[in-house]
Amino acid sequence: MGSTFAPSLACLYVENFERLVVLHDDNPYRDQIKLWKRYIDDVLLVWTGSKEEACAFAVWLNEANPFLTFTMTIGDNKLPFLDLLIFEHDDGLATEVYYKPTDRKNLLQYQSFHPRALKDNLPVGQFL
Repeated sequence: MGSTFAPSLACLYVENFERLVVLHDDNPYRDQIKLWKRYIDDVLLVWTGSKEEACAFAVWLNEANPFLTFTMTIGDNKLPFLDLLIFEHDDGLATEVYYKPTDRKNLLQYQSFHPRALKDNLPVGQFL
């Protein structure tokens, strides 16, 4: 995203879009939105309509604002979101750590010129 204030600006902009468009009473697809959760520019949507209606909703979203582009991944029983894989389990949902297919699981060489605190704490974060 570039500068340090970009995530805050993105959150404000998208929150305004959500309020005025997505969650507004004029949204023809509002009744099919069971859950809409967003982290900066990533949205987790639980949809009660059909796949065809979800595709139509994505088109509608992209036509609503020329400065935002929405893409979607439709999952039947599991779906990656951020660093989680969300899946159906028994009568509810469960999660596990999700690794993108491009993740090479590389480790930082301790001899690198990174700050010592980062090198000491990186394994904890990588192996959670």
